[in-house]
Amino acid sequence: MPDKEQDEFKVNDRRRFKADGTVREEALEERKEADERRAAERLAGEEAARKEPEASDVDISSFVVGLATQVLVLLGEIPHPETGQKLEQKELAAAKQTIDILGLIEQKTAGNLNQHEEKLLEEVLRSVRTAGTESGADEVASQQEVNFSSFVIGLATQVMMMLGEIPHPETGQLMKQTDAAKQTIDVLAVLEAKTKGNLSKDEQNLLAEVLASVRIAFVQVVKQNQ
Repeated sequence: MPDKEQDEFKVNDRRRFKADGTVREEALEERKEADERRAAERLAGEEAARKEPEASDVDISSFVVGLATQVLVLLGEIPHPETGQKLEQKELAAAKQTIDILGLIEQKTAGNLNQHEEKLLEEVLRSVRTAGTESGADEVASQQEVNFSSFVIGLATQVMMMLGEIPHPETGQLMKQTDAAKQTIDVLAVLEAKTKGNLSKDEQNLLAEVLASVRIAFVQVVKQNQ
């Protein structure tokens, strides 16, 4: 082999440790670069999640109407929007829980709604409470205690289920409905805007953390599907 080629030939030592047991400088540099790369990827995901959201049809009024519709379906008053059939057996406990959630929303959004939103919520709540009383739902124990924190966590759980991150509690199967997940994230964002000044510090921190978490999860899932 010519001397020139011998001079150019090098052996890269890939061992992480020297003979004396100390870490090689090259290994430390590689570790540093890997940590910096992971940090950059994490920050990029967080930045993408913080970007101004696209225009959405979700607002407090549509959310309230959606919950009221859910109550009437559970009470067997109107057909299920997907099946077109009324429930053969009323689900009074679930209906009462949803009515309680509407009452909670009224409490936590006080002073932050415009005149139209406030009037709509008042009328919707009066209507579903009347329907609940007539059906006997108000005499049934709720499935679980309704408070703002459990409500927020419930919405976040729905998002993670729709993103395919956790299985459906009834079927045990993974599903992926990114459009529905985005809509639920928008609901959480609306709640954050409309409950300002009415939450405890713990509730406010929980909502902010949950919203940031599901936004990052959404961005990551969308990127994986591209």
